[in-house]
Amino acid sequence: TSGILGRLHKLRNGSSIVVVKEDTLTRMSYCQCRLKLVFSSIFKQFSWNHVALLLDRSDLFSLTVGKHLEIGLRKAGTLSFVRELDGNEEENCQAYLRDASMYARVVILSVRGLLVRRCMIAAHHLGMTRGDWTFLDVEIVQGSYWGDHDWEVGDENDS
Repeated sequence: TSGILGRLHKLRNGSSIVVVKEDTLTRMSYCQCRLKLVFSSIFKQFSWNHVALLLDRSDLFSLTVGKHLEIGLRKAGTLSFVRELDGNEEENCQAYLRDASMYARVVILSVRGLLVRRCMIAAHHLGMTRGDWTFLDVEIVQGSYWGDHDWEVGDENDS
Protein backbone atom coordinates (compact mmCIF):
# COMPACT_ATOMS: atom_id res chain seq x y z
CA THR A 1 0.00 0.00 0.00
CA SER A 2 2.88 2.40 0.58
CA GLY A 3 3.60 2.46 -3.16
CA ILE A 4 0.01 3.43 -3.88
CA LEU A 5 -0.02 6.11 -1.20
CA GLY A 6 3.23 7.51 -2.57
CA ARG A 7 1.72 7.82 -6.02
CA LEU A 8 -1.41 9.47 -4.65
CA HIS A 9 0.77 11.99 -2.84
CA LYS A 10 2.54 12.84 -6.11
CA LEU A 11 -0.82 13.23 -7.84
CA ARG A 12 -1.96 15.77 -5.28
CA ASN A 13 1.21 17.76 -5.82
CA GLY A 14 0.47 18.07 -9.53
CA SER A 15 2.95 15.48 -10.75
CA SER A 16 1.98 13.17 -13.54
CA ILE A 17 1.37 9.51 -12.85
CA VAL A 18 3.61 6.95 -14.48
CA VAL A 19 1.81 3.66 -15.06
CA VAL A 20 4.01 0.78 -13.99
CA LYS A 21 3.10 -2.83 -14.60
CA GLU A 22 3.41 -4.67 -11.31
CA ASP A 23 2.48 -8.18 -10.28
CA THR A 24 -0.58 -7.71 -8.15
CA LEU A 25 -3.74 -9.62 -7.41
CA THR A 26 -7.05 -7.90 -7.94
CA ARG A 27 -10.16 -9.72 -6.89
CA MET A 28 -13.21 -8.35 -8.56
CA SER A 29 -16.51 -8.75 -6.78
CA TYR A 30 -19.10 -10.75 -8.63
CA CYS A 31 -22.34 -9.08 -9.57
CA GLN A 32 -25.39 -10.83 -8.14
CA CYS A 33 -27.47 -9.43 -10.97
CA ARG A 34 -25.48 -11.64 -13.37
CA LEU A 35 -26.47 -14.84 -11.55
CA LYS A 36 -29.89 -14.75 -13.16
CA LEU A 37 -28.23 -14.57 -16.56
CA VAL A 38 -25.96 -17.51 -15.78
CA PHE A 39 -28.82 -19.68 -14.60
CA SER A 40 -31.12 -18.53 -17.40
CA SER A 41 -28.53 -19.51 -20.01
CA ILE A 42 -28.26 -22.99 -18.46
CA PHE A 43 -32.05 -23.34 -18.44
CA LYS A 44 -32.25 -22.22 -22.06
CA GLN A 45 -29.48 -24.63 -23.13
CA PHE A 46 -31.33 -27.62 -21.64
CA SER A 47 -34.89 -26.34 -22.29
CA TRP A 48 -35.73 -26.28 -18.58
CA ASN A 49 -38.81 -24.16 -17.90
CA HIS A 50 -39.89 -25.14 -14.39
CA VAL A 51 -37.41 -24.34 -11.64
CA ALA A 52 -37.65 -24.53 -7.85
CA LEU A 53 -35.58 -22.39 -5.48
CA LEU A 54 -34.81 -23.27 -1.86
CA LEU A 55 -33.11 -20.52 0.13
CA ASP A 56 -31.85 -20.19 3.67
CA ARG A 57 -33.27 -17.11 5.37
CA SER A 58 -30.98 -17.56 8.41
CA ASP A 59 -27.81 -17.03 6.34
CA LEU A 60 -27.46 -13.50 4.95
CA PHE A 61 -25.34 -14.52 1.97
CA SER A 62 -27.72 -17.33 0.94
CA LEU A 63 -30.76 -15.11 1.49
CA THR A 64 -29.35 -12.20 -0.53
CA VAL A 65 -28.27 -14.40 -3.44
CA GLY A 66 -31.55 -16.33 -3.27
CA LYS A 67 -33.68 -13.19 -3.35
CA HIS A 68 -31.76 -11.85 -6.36
CA LEU A 69 -32.33 -15.15 -8.12
CA GLU A 70 -35.99 -15.20 -7.13
CA ILE A 71 -36.64 -11.75 -8.58
CA GLY A 72 -34.65 -12.39 -11.76
CA LEU A 73 -36.04 -15.85 -12.48
CA ARG A 74 -39.61 -14.70 -11.83
CA LYS A 75 -39.13 -11.98 -14.43
CA ALA A 76 -37.72 -14.58 -16.83
CA GLY A 77 -40.77 -16.77 -16.23
CA THR A 78 -38.89 -19.91 -15.20
CA LEU A 79 -39.45 -19.93 -11.43
CA SER A 80 -42.28 -22.26 -10.41
CA PHE A 81 -41.64 -22.76 -6.69
CA VAL A 82 -39.84 -20.89 -3.88
CA ARG A 83 -39.41 -21.88 -0.24
CA GLU A 84 -37.42 -20.18 2.47
CA LEU A 85 -36.12 -22.37 5.23
CA ASP A 86 -34.41 -21.61 8.52
CA GLY A 87 -31.02 -23.28 8.42
CA ASN A 88 -30.58 -22.87 12.17
CA GLU A 89 -33.40 -25.30 12.84
CA GLU A 90 -33.61 -29.00 12.07
CA GLU A 91 -35.89 -28.49 9.11
CA ASN A 92 -37.17 -31.45 7.16
CA CYS A 93 -35.45 -31.18 3.78
CA GLN A 94 -37.50 -34.12 2.51
CA ALA A 95 -40.74 -32.15 2.96
CA TYR A 96 -39.33 -29.16 1.03
CA LEU A 97 -38.08 -31.39 -1.77
CA ARG A 98 -41.39 -33.26 -2.00
CA ASP A 99 -43.19 -29.92 -2.33
CA ALA A 100 -40.69 -28.66 -4.91
CA SER A 101 -40.97 -31.86 -6.96
CA MET A 102 -44.67 -31.16 -7.60
CA TYR A 103 -43.72 -28.01 -9.52
CA ALA A 104 -40.25 -28.54 -10.94
CA ARG A 105 -37.53 -31.04 -11.80
CA VAL A 106 -34.74 -28.48 -11.45
CA VAL A 107 -33.90 -27.31 -7.92
CA ILE A 108 -31.58 -24.44 -7.06
CA LEU A 109 -30.15 -24.58 -3.55
CA SER A 110 -29.20 -21.16 -2.21
CA VAL A 111 -28.23 -22.49 1.19
CA ARG A 112 -25.03 -22.87 3.19
CA GLY A 113 -22.85 -25.93 2.70
CA LEU A 114 -24.23 -28.01 5.57
CA LEU A 115 -27.75 -27.63 4.19
CA VAL A 116 -26.64 -28.59 0.69
CA ARG A 117 -25.43 -31.86 2.17
CA ARG A 118 -28.66 -32.38 4.15
CA CYS A 119 -30.83 -31.60 1.12
CA MET A 120 -28.87 -33.92 -1.15
CA ILE A 121 -29.02 -36.77 1.37
CA ALA A 122 -32.78 -36.18 1.63
CA ALA A 123 -33.02 -36.14 -2.19
CA HIS A 124 -31.17 -39.45 -2.30
CA HIS A 125 -33.60 -41.00 0.21
CA LEU A 126 -36.51 -39.73 -1.91
CA GLY A 127 -35.05 -41.30 -5.07
CA MET A 128 -34.37 -37.91 -6.65
CA THR A 129 -30.71 -38.59 -7.49
CA ARG A 130 -31.28 -41.08 -10.30
CA GLY A 131 -31.23 -38.52 -13.10
CA ASP A 132 -34.84 -37.29 -13.23
CA TRP A 133 -34.07 -34.20 -11.14
CA THR A 134 -31.27 -31.67 -11.42
CA PHE A 135 -29.80 -29.88 -8.41
CA LEU A 136 -27.80 -26.67 -8.74
CA ASP A 137 -25.88 -25.27 -5.78
CA VAL A 138 -25.03 -21.57 -5.52
CA GLU A 139 -21.39 -21.54 -4.40
CA ILE A 140 -19.88 -18.31 -5.65
CA VAL A 141 -16.89 -18.24 -3.32
CA GLN A 142 -15.26 -21.38 -1.93
CA GLY A 143 -14.10 -21.53 1.66
CA SER A 144 -15.16 -22.28 5.18
CA TYR A 145 -16.27 -18.67 5.80
CA TRP A 146 -19.08 -19.15 3.27
CA GLY A 147 -19.94 -22.65 4.48
CA ASP A 148 -18.01 -25.58 3.09
CA HIS A 149 -19.91 -27.35 0.35
CA ASP A 150 -17.82 -30.51 0.61
CA TRP A 151 -19.55 -33.86 1.01
CA GLU A 152 -17.32 -35.55 3.51
CA VAL A 153 -17.91 -34.92 7.20
CA GLY A 154 -16.82 -38.30 8.53
CA ASP A 155 -20.17 -40.05 8.97
CA GLU A 156 -22.01 -42.99 7.37
CA ASN A 157 -23.45 -40.77 4.61
CA ASP A 158 -20.05 -39.94 3.08
CA SER A 159 -20.18 -42.73 0.51
